[in-house]
Amino acid sequence: MMLKSGLPLLGSTLLLALAGLSAAQPPAPQTASNPQATFRVGADLVVVDVTVRDRQERPLAGLTSGDFTLLEDGKPQQILLFAVEDIISQESQPPAEISSRLLVAPPKPAAGEPKQTSPAPSPLPPGPTDVRNKRWIVLFFDLTSLPFPDLVRAEKSALDYIDRQMTGGDLVSIVTFENSPKVVQDFTQDRRRLRTNLENLVKEIDSPEAASETSAEETAADETASEAFAADETEFNIFNSDRKLAAIETIAQWLAPYPERKALIHYSGGITRTGTENQAQLRATIAAAGKANLSIYPVDARGLVALPSGGDASRASTGSRSQFNGRAVRNQFSGLSASQDTLLTLAEDTGGKAFFDNNDLSPVFTQVREDIRHYYVLGYYSNHTANDGKFRRIKVTVQVPGASVLHREGYYAPKDFSLLTRSERQRHLEESASLAALSSEFPLALSSGYFRTRGDVNYVPVSLRFPSINIPFLEKKGMHQTEFDFVAQVRGDKDKLITFVKDTVRLKLDDLTFQSLTRKAIQYDTGFYLKPGQYAIKFLVRENQTGKLGVFEEKLQIPALPPSGLSLSSLLLGSQLQDVQGPQEAVRVKVDESMREFFRQGGGWGNPLVSGGKKLVPSVTRIFRAADTLYVVFEVYGASEDPASRKPFVQLALSFWQGGLKLRQTPPYLLEQYDDRERRVLKCRYQLPLSGFQPGTYALQLDLIDQPAARHAHARATIAIR
Repeated sequence: MMLKSGLPLLGSTLLLALAGLSAAQPPAPQTASNPQATFRVGADLVVVDVTVRDRQERPLAGLTSGDFTLLEDGKPQQILLFAVEDIISQESQPPAEISSRLLVAPPKPAAGEPKQTSPAPSPLPPGPTDVRNKRWIVLFFDLTSLPFPDLVRAEKSALDYIDRQMTGGDLVSIVTFENSPKVVQDFTQDRRRLRTNLENLVKEIDSPEAASETSAEETAADETASEAFAADETEFNIFNSDRKLAAIETIAQWLAPYPERKALIHYSGGITRTGTENQAQLRATIAAAGKANLSIYPVDARGLVALPSGGDASRASTGSRSQFNGRAVRNQFSGLSASQDTLLTLAEDTGGKAFFDNNDLSPVFTQVREDIRHYYVLGYYSNHTANDGKFRRIKVTVQVPGASVLHREGYYAPKDFSLLTRSERQRHLEESASLAALSSEFPLALSSGYFRTRGDVNYVPVSLRFPSINIPFLEKKGMHQTEFDFVAQVRGDKDKLITFVKDTVRLKLDDLTFQSLTRKAIQYDTGFYLKPGQYAIKFLVRENQTGKLGVFEEKLQIPALPPSGLSLSSLLLGSQLQDVQGPQEAVRVKVDESMREFFRQGGGWGNPLVSGGKKLVPSVTRIFRAADTLYVVFEVYGASEDPASRKPFVQLALSFWQGGLKLRQTPPYLLEQYDDRERRVLKCRYQLPLSGFQPGTYALQLDLIDQPAARHAHARATIAIR
């Protein structure tokens, strides 16, 4: 496969997590007959909810459409829809015992019809009277992070609101999340139905039937732990944070067609970080919430958390001095804060408020009532018709002295795919890579490492992995086919583009291979040459039948290794070796001027993952089976040599830790030969069968002793065995 790159990188490969499969070469791109993009005809109604307050911060009533001026990207827009939502007038009434489906979205003009049908704004669609002038509240329970006591506390908070605070101005819905968002109760004012559904949440989890089902599922998982499908299914637990954010994005998309303001009260025990957070999914969720006029109010159902030294009874003792010197306590507080950071971002960027570290969970409802009491609904058809996916900024002003105006900042325009030609699809991919907020339509996971080459330049292998179940295949002539486009960008200070990769891969699989692939993952490997520093890497994967995009972004830190003295590269782990042609992979690079001298001196042509015609396939998720052989690849730099023999003597050993206890250690192994004497580099590929390990999470520790210099070095990595 051809590589096109702005800076040097090693050859990229696509792996199918199956032995003996290879990717077919993509055909040469065809020249498009029409260089101009074709966009769909029609227009979408843009709805903006506007809150106006006077100098005393009181809702300002009595305004008409003529009092407002609305601009999009600085251009005036004609207000064609205007309505007033006055929840204050309804708050004195008790809730009616009624239920309602969601409103029907305002109609769009047909193709060819003028968008501005009348100089005067029209009211909202009539619809049922019981959903007008209402405060829309979604009670969202993340059951994956709520232990039973926390769920009971969250349920009690919601029940108290329904019994004591709910008014005729409130419409309430209940949504839960386990594997996907589930609507337990559509919007209603029926207190009896809301109470029954909330009580059932706790009863179902606490029932003997639920306990037995969980036990059966766990038993089945243990019995199939050696099967590839069970291991792969567990592997994608790393995508849990993305799945939680994607669930909120889905709820926002459900509510987007309806103009009223909504509040999502998010009960959870935090969103635990895995170290591979996808900032693209976070921004996409925030963008979807903004488009839907949805404010998020996260509530940490754990309440005020006490963190005893060494941890509570839910975890084993560290068994070390860290619980006495404060390190364990610092780590506990750091973990608690990290689990709340994402929720805090969701609240701040959607106009909501986060409620943490408080055993009283009821203030969230008071806040929602104050935020959504009286507002105006403005609607217009944008005169910017290009579906370019760019951000369109909205500004609303009101002709009232001293008044303040609150509304969302803007929205992202849609982007079509099905009508684009080949050259237009290429432009779509480039434009998508430049967008700040882009929704990921299937989950990705990424891992990287660093290996010093010459001077201060490092080779950075990067692996991207995604589940094949999300990818559609086209059946043609007895073969299952699909095509991917890959784009990766690495940016440095001031968002400067440092290097990039663009690649197209087409797969053709027979029926047997395709059936196996549906239970597997697809992995794409590439690499970059980078100097030490802080970078941001952004990966886009596009499936070229439907145009679905997978997006992953994260920070990339390349440390400055000392020029002398003992130091280590990163540890790369895997359980699979791939045959390569010749002593190393074929490399096609386009050398940038800033790196030309580096390559002229012979740097960068080797791949540290290749040895003896075999290349390590890095494990992105670091989840293994007990039947696997674990391969550990790393390099040692600056090892001194014995004056008498002129050989290095570096002793290494691997140990496995769990809960602060050392469970197993390999016998010491001695490295006695430089792979590069001039740079004093020792290359090591260590392999260890995992048979005999119990399922669980382990800390893998590598310990090195440079015997002639009496220096020590160590590195750690976390793995899971299923």
